[in-house]
Amino acid sequence: MKDISLSEKLILYFMLLGFGAIVLVSVFSFYSTKDALLARTFDQLISLRIVKKNQIEAFFNDRCREVLLVANSTETKKISGLLKEPVNGIPHQLKSDSFLITTSLRSYQNKFRGLGKYFSRIIISGTSGKKIIICLTDDSHGVSALFNTVT
Repeated sequence: MKDISLSEKLILYFMLLGFGAIVLVSVFSFYSTKDALLARTFDQLISLRIVKKNQIEAFFNDRCREVLLVANSTETKKISGLLKEPVNGIPHQLKSDSFLITTSLRSYQNKFRGLGKYFSRIIISGTSGKKIIICLTDDSHGVSALFNTVT
């Protein structure tokens, strides 16, 4: 270094000092930017989790309301009443007036068909243990079965 002039030494020291400063600022910027990006991404994931949680809760609350709506409807109560045990040997109405029953079940099916997006069938049970299964969706051929009676 004895053969290098003073001006060359000053230039060399200023360049080393400048590169050192640039490296320090770059490392600091890299880590602070990395931390900021991670924090922002984490906050976005948290907000997305909250939104999805609210959507899922709303979905299940809607399904519960729909079940309560169907269960408390007068049509459901009438159909459930048709499934009672015969009193004193007199057959219940399900066997006695099949056309009227089929018509009321068909209107029931049409009224609640909109639930078919989430429910494929409604099962109504009477006190006798008999059940009516009302299909809300079409089968693979596009045909909608009205109901099945299960004992």
